[in-house]
Amino acid sequence: MALLGKFLFGPAGALQEFEINPAGMTITPRRLNDFARGGDGSGIDLTLSGNRPQAVFSGNYITYGFRSFLEQMQRLGGWDPMILIFFDIGQPNADTHAYETIDRVFPDDSTHLVLAPTSEVRAEKLLAAAGDDDCILILGVYPTAKDALEGTNEISVSSFDGETATITLSGALSTLDAVFVKYRYSGFAVSLADLPARIEGGHMSTYRYDLTLEGM
Repeated sequence: MALLGKFLFGPAGALQEFEINPAGMTITPRRLNDFARGGDGSGIDLTLSGNRPQAVFSGNYITYGFRSFLEQMQRLGGWDPMILIFFDIGQPNADTHAYETIDRVFPDDSTHLVLAPTSEVRAEKLLAAAGDDDCILILGVYPTAKDALEGTNEISVSSFDGETATITLSGALSTLDAVFVKYRYSGFAVSLADLPARIEGGHMSTYRYDLTLEGM
């Protein structure tokens, strides 16, 4: 999926705005076979790393400023992971948003749910800790996947703590069976670990930057 021209990128608390041709950036979000959940909501299958989501920047389109920023951050170290925010397509409370998902979550107790540590959730935690705007908006909690898809039988939510990715419900659940959380998100945590420390060559068109989305 090609994204619009502007985006925010950098360490949490120090995001910078960049521009790119829509054809120059693609995001492959998490796929169904990126991870498998066990009975307790975990059981991540890390053997499927070949399908882990990525953000790809084409050297045909990126600016020298953004390339220099990538190299500077990679050389300095200590900034991993970075945050990538979709700037032109709205914050998570916007109606027109790039990504919306439904996650199955096992309650921690009768009134608290903790979102799984996906790339967007990790980004939310880092942003919240730095005092930045949220990148996740909780749309609803539901008892079944069918309810989540249809928007029926919604379970009332009291609050969402981005720093811990914890949803507090208004009332107690009758059981600790899995529930389904629907949310929008506007960014990812990405890793610079695979970028070369020094990029050789004289033409940006020879480069492609693959940033692994950190999380599951």
